[in-house]
Amino acid sequence: MDKLIFLGTGHALAYHCYTTCLVLNNEDHYFMTDAGGGNNVLLQMERAEVATEKVTDLFVSHIHTDHLVGAIWLVRVIGHQFDRGGRTAPLTIYGHESVLATLREICSLIVPQSVVAHFDKEIIFHAVADGDTCAIGPWQVTFFDTGALKTTQYGWRATLTNGKTLVFLGDEPMREADLPWAAGADYLVHEAMCLASEEEIYHPHRIKHSTVVDAADNATRAGAGALILFHGEDTGLDTRKARYTAEARTHFDGPVYAPDDLDVITLN
Repeated sequence: MDKLIFLGTGHALAYHCYTTCLVLNNEDHYFMTDAGGGNNVLLQMERAEVATEKVTDLFVSHIHTDHLVGAIWLVRVIGHQFDRGGRTAPLTIYGHESVLATLREICSLIVPQSVVAHFDKEIIFHAVADGDTCAIGPWQVTFFDTGALKTTQYGWRATLTNGKTLVFLGDEPMREADLPWAAGADYLVHEAMCLASEEEIYHPHRIKHSTVVDAADNATRAGAGALILFHGEDTGLDTRKARYTAEARTHFDGPVYAPDDLDVITLN
């Protein structure tokens, strides 16, 4: 059974919850997307019982701090696992070539050289281009350019083990070019920074983000089966799930999920 584990659900400047980070899981296969903004990813993984030793595939969508910095810590920890002889499974890191070049350069400068020595051997940087498909664990995953306006950003469309589809759109709104990738997705993961009623507080459109209504309208336009909201603001976390779900349901007829950190969605 495939599951989607949300290690972090917050937007870039969130600190009451962890920043964006999620894991597609089936038994012993763990495909991680982004790693949030710091070493707290290691604590979130521990809390979610996602052992770093079991993560063999990591995708970094773009170079913003809230998606990239945690990956540096993951590379360091996994590099030390190879150093100590306790790990044999390689780590493959996927992303656009410019994203991987940035991650590699930062790691080369600030992580121990014993870790860097594992690059291109046990730690593999696998550049993907628009439309490339890779077999990752039991899933077929196709990567695509989301057309993001702030920096090069990729998303993905995965065929799940039950034949259904899961689409990750990155942390900018779905654009016209994304529609063929999102169309008919059984599960659509779309960022939503705040409620539409709170737009004047957070100004999501100024910084190329969405409201919950925007995300719901896009899911309807794509003909998605279910909508999963992430990358939200971090105030009122005790009510965020209920508030986001209620507003999304006014514009989208399918199931709506607004996960909190460490929530798990079973992809039936």
